[in-house]
Amino acid sequence: MKRLIIIFMLIFVSSAYCQESIINVFPENVYNGDAFLITVKTTATPTAIFLGKDIQFFKINDESFIGIGITLMETPQLTHDIMIRADGKQYVAKIAVQKKDFAQIAITLPDEKVFPAEESLKRIREERKTLDEILQKVTPPVWEGNFILPINNGVSTEFGVMRIINGIKNSVHYGIDYKGALDEPIKAVNSGRVVLATNLFFEGNTTIIDHGAGIFSIYMHMSNMTKKTGYLVKKHDIIGYVGKSGRATGPHLHLSIKVNSISVNPESIYALPLSVTK
Repeated sequence: MKRLIIIFMLIFVSSAYCQESIINVFPENVYNGDAFLITVKTTATPTAIFLGKDIQFFKINDESFIGIGITLMETPQLTHDIMIRADGKQYVAKIAVQKKDFAQIAITLPDEKVFPAEESLKRIREERKTLDEILQKVTPPVWEGNFILPINNGVSTEFGVMRIINGIKNSVHYGIDYKGALDEPIKAVNSGRVVLATNLFFEGNTTIIDHGAGIFSIYMHMSNMTKKTGYLVKKHDIIGYVGKSGRATGPHLHLSIKVNSISVNPESIYALPLSVTK
């Protein structure tokens, strides 16, 4: 019996050491709506499942892969298992999702921007279809180092805020509004390819950049856009200027970050050590 116990302890320690050295999750604790990073040291492409969905991995060097996980707004105050398979072995990593209480604000907009006419609804449906098709695509990572702020003026509306529009309509703010003067320049938060640069009903003049691995940055309400669809941009490049186009009450930049078609808090992307890819 003692021998069996000793053998079991050796196996347990070995597995724990292997998991710690092979798999890293950053950070271990996140808020609902955040993204997190998984790196796996392995020779073959790993697989992982989180919240019932596959996480896609991309090779970053001869022995490591990277994947971006997403927490949902509806999953706070829980510790979740991340099932990871690498080199024929299965591991379980854990991540704790802390509950964050989001504020509630009231805003007033022209009725036509809140309750569009039938003709506008047709346009909106077509735009949603186009956006869904774009944001579902997953390409290899092309970002360079960590993500940066698009404009450094402070925040006017944080991610996750519940907005009561015209006293009736509820709307969750799935992005960050940055303060900005009219026609102030906006920088690309990282390198990538412009996959859309057009005017949308709600979003106004909008530019979308594909950074790879399912990560897209979306810049809304601009006065002017400087990069056309298909253009390759570098981090810090000027892609447009602050405006108030679309459904906006005044000049500002609304930035959304999508990961695998799901909106995440941009601040969680800024915090990830994505410089591991370059």
